[in-house]
Amino acid sequence: MTSPQPPYGQPQQPGPPPGYPQQGYPQQPPGYPQQAYPQQPGNPQQGYPQPYPGQPYPPPAPATGPSPVFAIILGAIAIIVSLVIIIDFVTTTSVIVVVLCVTGGAALAAGGVTLVLRHWIAPWLFVGATALFVGYYVERVLYKFQHLEPARGDTTAEAFYSWSAIATLVPVAIMTVLVFLPFIRKALKPKATAAPAQPVQYYQ
Repeated sequence: MTSPQPPYGQPQQPGPPPGYPQQGYPQQPPGYPQQAYPQQPGNPQQGYPQPYPGQPYPPPAPATGPSPVFAIILGAIAIIVSLVIIIDFVTTTSVIVVVLCVTGGAALAAGGVTLVLRHWIAPWLFVGATALFVGYYVERVLYKFQHLEPARGDTTAEAFYSWSAIATLVPVAIMTVLVFLPFIRKALKPKATAAPAQPVQYYQ
């Protein structure tokens, strides 16, 4: 005996009971060719370009920028000059001279150290040291004006020739000018800035 066949002589397809919706893509009735829906795996990847199989990654571009050698050399010279100035003026009897020159030497030493470290604040420490030594030169000129003796042949012009102040101010001023030149200034690390706050986004 043959097994009983379902109505209409067609085998029933396995699936959910009648009344339930089909899951996934819609299927064609039995006996019709099924439609092929597009698949995604063949799409190219998005983002950074990928090398072909067997092709090496391109080498990173070499970093370009001013060399820090000149900044390091100038910083070392500033440290040596500052030590000479501090040792020379720390035993001076004039309090104002000690304050101006020792403080200026300390500022110059700090500028030299930060310049070796390529810190962005180094040029402004050199400016501060130069300002203190300008103050020392002005103090020497005023002191000589107060002690001029015309009877001895002293002239007004001689008051401006304070050789100790000039010999101290000129090297520091030269180093201050050099530290602002592009090939040294660009070798310094930029000032760190805080990242801007991102706006808060609300999702529905």
